[in-house]
Amino acid sequence: MQTKIIADTLAKLKARVVDYEDVDPALWANKEFVLAVAQWNGSVALQYVNTKLITNADYQIIALEAVRRYGEALYRVNPELVTDYQTIALEAVKCYGEALQYVNTRFVTDYQAIALEAIKRHIAALRHVDIKSVTDYQTIALEAVRLYGESLQYVKPEFTTDYQTIALEAVKRYGAALQHVNTQFVTDYQTIALEAVKRYGAALQHVNTQFVTDYQTIALEAVKEYGADLQYVNIKLVTDYQAIVLEAIKQDWRAFQYADVSLKKDGKFMLQAIKQNRDMLQFGDDSLKDDPDFWREARSIIVS
Repeated sequence: MQTKIIADTLAKLKARVVDYEDVDPALWANKEFVLAVAQWNGSVALQYVNTKLITNADYQIIALEAVRRYGEALYRVNPELVTDYQTIALEAVKCYGEALQYVNTRFVTDYQAIALEAIKRHIAALRHVDIKSVTDYQTIALEAVRLYGESLQYVKPEFTTDYQTIALEAVKRYGAALQHVNTQFVTDYQTIALEAVKRYGAALQHVNTQFVTDYQTIALEAVKEYGADLQYVNIKLVTDYQAIVLEAIKQDWRAFQYADVSLKKDGKFMLQAIKQNRDMLQFGDDSLKDDPDFWREARSIIVS
């Protein structure tokens, strides 16, 4: 009889024929019923379970099932009533990394392990790490950026022992993470910026030029990756702009649309560009039409 009541009530809840508040209170003290609810709505199961009438052992089972299905349900778990909160918290972050924010550090035996598991599951979990409760923040931060470079934005550099390595690993994973690098805590920004543009040329737009020692090399690497990133080059900071433009159009001749207009009027440069790609002739300035030497050289290149 009890089994039928449980089955009928569950069916009505799923069909939304009855509300959770209208369920027979006795059922919320029934392990079989609450566990069944936990399997499809963990948060609700933990909200309505009658913890006064259910044993701690059964509450442990219900809570574990609830967070496995819905990690965020951890915020409803009463850590004082479970028999193994460590396992529950660990399962919660496995399901949903950001459930880390709901972990009650007073009741866990190994917060480091929970934090490590959380950052593996969600890019933003790192922001919820309780610095005071971890034993090795450097390892957690490093693992986070190796998995998700963009997690660098959540790293608290003042609590790391080697921020340089963390920042470098972040841009290796995701070049655009360069925008999140805290320059106050790095020892070699040049290397980090160079690595970033090698991975993602457009990261050039995020380079903090005050901290680089060789902008020319960084810009050159950026356009090698993707010619159109020429648009992010600061012409005032390079030592050989023409070399950068030539490298960019080698990768993609259409990148010349982002070059400084002065180069279109430079006959010598345009001839170098045409040698790389004949289509570059169309970008020459109208003023070159009146230069017979230019046209003679250009024709010679095209017909050769």
